[in-house]
Amino acid sequence: MPTDFNRPRSSTLFSHRGNRDRSRSNRYLHGNRSTTTQDAERRGLFGKPDFSTAEGFQIASEKALAAARELVGEISATVNKPPSAEIAVKMDELSDVLCQVADLSECVRLVHPDSRLRNAAQQASLAINAYVEELNTNVRLHRSLLHFITSEEFEKCDPVTQRTTQLLLHDFETCGIHLDFGKRGKVVELNNRILELSHGFMENTNLPTLVPRKQCPQALAEHFSTTRDGSHVAVDHVPYHSPDSKLRSLGYALYFSELPTQVGIFEEILRTRHDVSVLAGYESFAHKTLKTCMVGNPETAIRFLEELSEKNLPLAREEVEEMKRFRPSNNDQSPLQLCDVNICTSEAKKKMFQSKSSELRKYFSLETTLRGLARLFQHLFGVTMETVPAHPGEVWSNDVMKLAFSCEDGELLGYTYCDLFTREGKAISDCHFTIQGGRQKRNGEYQIPIIALCCNFSRSQCGPRGNDPLLSLSAVENLFHEMGHALHSVLGRSRFQNVTGTRCSTDFAEVPSTLMELFLADSRVLQSFARHHETGRPIHGSDMSTVQLSAAVFPAYDLQLQIVYALTDLLLHTRKPSKSSPLQLAHDIYCRYAPLPPLPGATWVLRFNHFYGYGARYYSYLWARAVSSLVWKICFANNPFSRESGDSLRNMLSFGGGLPPNELVRDLLSFEPSVSDLVDTLHSSVLERRQKLTQLSTDHSV
Repeated sequence: MPTDFNRPRSSTLFSHRGNRDRSRSNRYLHGNRSTTTQDAERRGLFGKPDFSTAEGFQIASEKALAAARELVGEISATVNKPPSAEIAVKMDELSDVLCQVADLSECVRLVHPDSRLRNAAQQASLAINAYVEELNTNVRLHRSLLHFITSEEFEKCDPVTQRTTQLLLHDFETCGIHLDFGKRGKVVELNNRILELSHGFMENTNLPTLVPRKQCPQALAEHFSTTRDGSHVAVDHVPYHSPDSKLRSLGYALYFSELPTQVGIFEEILRTRHDVSVLAGYESFAHKTLKTCMVGNPETAIRFLEELSEKNLPLAREEVEEMKRFRPSNNDQSPLQLCDVNICTSEAKKKMFQSKSSELRKYFSLETTLRGLARLFQHLFGVTMETVPAHPGEVWSNDVMKLAFSCEDGELLGYTYCDLFTREGKAISDCHFTIQGGRQKRNGEYQIPIIALCCNFSRSQCGPRGNDPLLSLSAVENLFHEMGHALHSVLGRSRFQNVTGTRCSTDFAEVPSTLMELFLADSRVLQSFARHHETGRPIHGSDMSTVQLSAAVFPAYDLQLQIVYALTDLLLHTRKPSKSSPLQLAHDIYCRYAPLPPLPGATWVLRFNHFYGYGARYYSYLWARAVSSLVWKICFANNPFSRESGDSLRNMLSFGGGLPPNELVRDLLSFEPSVSDLVDTLHSSVLERRQKLTQLSTDHSV
């Protein structure tokens, strides 16, 4: 499951959301190389002077709060003046001045190696967020916004201004701003409680199950570590790849056993999310959350998932039977269990694919992969992507690269800071931060986007020069995925930073990132850049097949599990708390839709970490996958380097969340896809992959 942190629009109003080296050798690897003595003045992080010291974070937050209070006063005064679209500009300036401190601070808090700066960033973030809580219930701001939206002047505005202000109004009202004083206070209280509970839930998803040492089977005790006093065995994972089927089964049952504390938190989160949504005027938490998304409402999302399941579940059950062929023990005739799937999948890959992952790394040095991405962007959009030197103090590690994106005429589009490799103290992985959103400034200049892209790749192997890391297949896939998010932000040209780039609904934000994965899986794209780091030989044959097909050797099964997770998430967030327990509902959904029965007593949902950040929105991955598959088939399948299709895609991405995403997709495809269209395209993708895997198995006589 992808775990990108792409800052989609939140349910709160202001939440956060050159000198060119043209040499071929190490063109993308000079990282944070310093500039010359003449221009080497020290800059702050991301080139922002205030953020050069720990003290600077406090200064920056105080300046931002002072500027914000002044803007709040100006906006509040408009309620007594003739309505004007100027309020949209001022509201965006208010959001911008706060987000530029909050978003940068959040990134620094998670990635900076210096604890003093991390702590300073956390304090700055807390100060801004405390003020944001005040703004989300500021009645004067709401009245001023409503004063404009209900006026004739609003009707004269362009669609982007209308949508941006309507989204702001929606965000206000999900916080209960339109309610009386008592109810509004209750909404704030409930939202604070949800945040508190959610942090507890996330911490508990990684807690080990403690088994008394005296009651622990020998195999379990030998596999897992014990607590410091030696009294308990800590089951902190599932031994999916152990050849011992009993150990796999017992480890799974214990790890996913019911955690009493977590059950209470889980149930209270659901109950509180429902209560606060009803109080704000919505039927359920899912109805509130999905109102501004592509899907529009939970009923449509559920119909999409159920129709997809109807087509896919029989195929997934066929694949379960196929998995049995790859059991490590040929004599094992017991029914296949959930805990057996991983080891069967691993064995299937060994027999299907001749190329090993360690060998495939040699085609994907970091330099080679970045050059391939740059070439693809040049073909599709006429956009150059090159590293540029960073000033002293601008980056936080020698590993961080600064990429500049520019148009063919040299116009700078934006910067992306790439922090790709694991290091001690780095607390985040596979994510995308909008450090500075693009927007049109009053002086006519465009405020360029600044993005941070973070991953946790390994440096276990390097190319012949010693400074060109070789990437695993999963690392290459993650880089293409995250670069899709960065591209969305960099190509954004919204007038309002509040809706720029990935600041849009989650089911739309995941479209460009998922589409980039489809480019990577295309033979023509792979052959255009994947070269052996020693011989220069292009990738081909069995190596090519391994790259394209090894990620999902049982594609229908994998898809069905995602359907189960998404349906569980949606149905839990549309139910009324008075009905059957949420754990029972999750169990019933699993029994109905999963291709394998659940293990008795297992409660996977208590360790489902997407329950916090993607509550009622986990379906977004599959919806976006379906949309991107349709975009690929219609726009790029015949020619993945088509400039005409690339320009159309760039136009769609340029709006960010400034127009309804359904309209943007419709304009790109020349029709608005129905639920059936999206179901059919995903189903066709699974059938096509299964056919290729079957042919590969036949060729290798598996």
